[in-house]
Amino acid sequence: MSALGTSRYAAHAAALPEPVARAVELATRLGFAQSCRPEHGRLLQALAAGAGPAGGSARPAPAAVSAWAG
Repeated sequence: MSALGTSRYAAHAAALPEPVARAVELATRLGFAQSCRPEHGRLLQALAAGAGPAGGSARPAPAAVSAWAG
């Protein structure tokens, strides 16, 4: 998570994978400002690609980080 991380997605909206775009939209609607930053998400996406299927997030809040792993 990153302070104001959710707001960092505005500049990247056109290039986001669909699950990430949905998670960011939900986080924005619910006022969840501390999503991971887009560059962190790309790193997590690369790491998850070598780790097999991703599990769900243990956090009840919408988290863009989980969407990147999908």
